Amino acid sequence: MPVSSGKTKNFGASSGSCTISTTSAGPTRPIIPSRARKFSANALYACDELAGLITAAALVRPNGITDLTASSVKKKMKSKGFARNVRREDIERGAADFGVDLTEHIQFVIDAMKPHAEELGLLQGPAGETSFDST
Repeated sequence: MPVSSGKTKNFGASSGSCTISTTSAGPTRPIIPSRARKFSANALYACDELAGLITAAALVRPNGITDLTASSVKKKMKSKGFARNVRREDIERGAADFGVDLTEHIQFVIDAMKPHAEELGLLQGPAGETSFDST
């Protein structure tokens, strides 16, 4: 088990600093202020289920996420059979707990995912795939 050398480094301003302790085995996990942990937990809660629903919605669209809108995602939210394992109440509660309007939050997450659409496989849904005739 690593033994603490007692050395610490503080990063950032005093209101949002992060402390990293050093042990004989190297740096340990950062000690993050509770306010920052709570903010991070709320952000993750507000985006986790929503990212899954957005992914599912993008995968069934011919153009993937490229032309996906918040209204399209909200329409899919109403369909209980679509992405049935996504907890809609978590999406709604997450936006409310984070203090943002649901429609604006959905659009924000869509816009955040768009630059990564290719690596996420969301540029084009299966409906947009072209099948080639082998003859």
